[in-house]
Amino acid sequence: MKITFLSPPPNISGGQRVIAIYADQLAALGHDVAVVARRPPLQSTRRKVLNFVRGEKSLVSFRETHFDRMKTKLIIPSHSGPITIEDVPDADAIIATWWETAFEVVRLPESKGRKFYFVQHHEIHNHLPSTSLGVVISCL
Repeated sequence: MKITFLSPPPNISGGQRVIAIYADQLAALGHDVAVVARRPPLQSTRRKVLNFVRGEKSLVSFRETHFDRMKTKLIIPSHSGPITIEDVPDADAIIATWWETAFEVVRLPESKGRKFYFVQHHEIHNHLPSTSLGVVISCL
């Protein structure tokens, strides 16, 4: 079976560690597995200086991530921003792993696989679009 995971940009979070473990375990069972991760956003020099002056944390650039040790194929598009149809291989199943990737998965055609949403924790926060996210989840 061909399985694709859609992920936010690579980092050292526990959620991505779990994705890497599951991807490798599924591959060890004989499945053709790929992880498609968003490219980390680039921060301009101006933004870095403003963040420093304001005392804000800038976006962290990780030297090593959980995906680096993964045996499974990792696909990072050459562009930043949302994952597009061209970034995702055809598969039997496609798995959203984060609330933003759920919106991306729902827009993909059936050729990219049957749609699933792997919820690792209760992703309801005040800053999230909870109403439209509920609609997206019911579409998956």
